[in-house]
Order: sequence, then C-alpha cells, then structure tokens
Amino acid sequence: MTLSARIQAPLFIQRAKTQTLRLPVYTDGEPVTITSGTITIYDESGNKKVDTAAITVDSDGYASYSLSSATIPVTLEPAEDWHVEWVLLIDSETHTFRQDAALVIRLLYPVITDVDLRRCHADLSNLLPPNKSSWQDYIDEAWDRITHRLLEQGRRPYLIMSPWSLREVHLNLTLALIMTDLETYSTGRGKYAELADRYHKAFEERWGKLTFTYDASHENDMTSATEGESATPIIWLA
Repeated sequence: MTLSARIQAPLFIQRAKTQTLRLPVYTDGEPVTITSGTITIYDESGNKKVDTAAITVDSDGYASYSLSSATIPVTLEPAEDWHVEWVLLIDSETHTFRQDAALVIRLLYPVITDVDLRRCHADLSNLLPPNKSSWQDYIDEAWDRITHRLLEQGRRPYLIMSPWSLREVHLNLTLALIMTDLETYSTGRGKYAELADRYHKAFEERWGKLTFTYDASHENDMTSATEGESATPIIWLA
C-alpha cells in the first residue's frame, strides 16, 4: 500500500491559541483507515512541547489533535525550525510522518471568497461542477501556491501585516485555475483557455509589483513593520 500525506507547506502554529492540527493521509485517492496514533511536537531546540500524545480520527478520516493554548503560551518566542511527528498505525503497520513547523504570532488567511469571483464573472455559479456548491477548492489551491511561492522567495506569510495586498494575486490565480479546469470540459482550445491564459498573465504581472507591510522583527506592531516590502527580496552580488 502506497501512502500519500497531504503536506502543502510547513505547519504554522499560532501561539496562545487552542487549535486543531490535522494530517490527511491517502491511498488510492481515499483517506486511509487509521487505527491509532500519537503526535510529538518539538520546538526549535528539540525540546518536546507535546510528547507522544494520542491522536483522534476526525469525521473526514484524518489524524487530528487538539493543541491547547496552555501548551503554547504567549510567553513563548516566535521561532522557526519546529517540527511535528505523527506516528500512525495503518493496516497493522506503523508509519511516521514529519512536518516542518513554526511558532507564529498570527496566521495569514485567504483574502477572497466566491463573492469576489462572482464580481468578475456573474455566471460562475452556473458553471460549478455538479458535485460542488462553491469554488472554495480553487481558492484554497491558489492560496497554497501563493504561500509556497512566498516561502520559496524567503518571505514568511505569517509576517505579512497587510493581507489586502495579496487580493489581486489571489483573485487572478484562482480565476486562472478555474478557467483551466473549465476548459477540460470543452472541446478544443476555447474561450476558457484564453481566459486562463489572461488571468495567469495578470497573476504574474501583479506578483511582480507585489508589496506589503512586513513584520520582519516579529513584534506584531505596525509601527515597527517594514512598509512597502517587496515579495521578491533583492540580492546584491559583490
């Protein structure tokens, strides 16, 4: 049995907040049956903040753990290089999955909804696939790609203090994904392919101009944040 864990990005753990950590594990396109398991959370120094605590299996069939705010109080300093280990019993075999993690002051959430999409294309509701009631999957996938790209370019999403600055890139990438998918249901290279190309080009153009307020000092203070920080850091070569 080949297993796949859906790990889109490092796990961002918000301090002083009770939160649910989840690990989706699949095989053959479906969640696996998890018999039991434990979770261990290590800080940047390798100290165990959670030590082999029992996990539960949620309604989606995912490994799940409720992390108490008392375990990660506000007195802890934000830090990267945390990591999480899930040890799961699946089909009578033990499997260990590792996630990179960071302790952060705040999380950055997606900045658009179906409402924003319909303001660009009023008929999008009529174009939904039969098994969907929302374009949320596409919104989420676009957000995951934006998060990944920020990380690749040395920018930490949780340090961005002006979420609105990501609206245009999020909107254009989501529409590009939607139009690309709609094109698969049409014959030949039609209007959806043209729209997909247009929105992807708009996404790249907006990305090149993207700036935001950035909390490089981890102080959660707008007065100390850097105004107009570029999404792509400038590297000077001597």
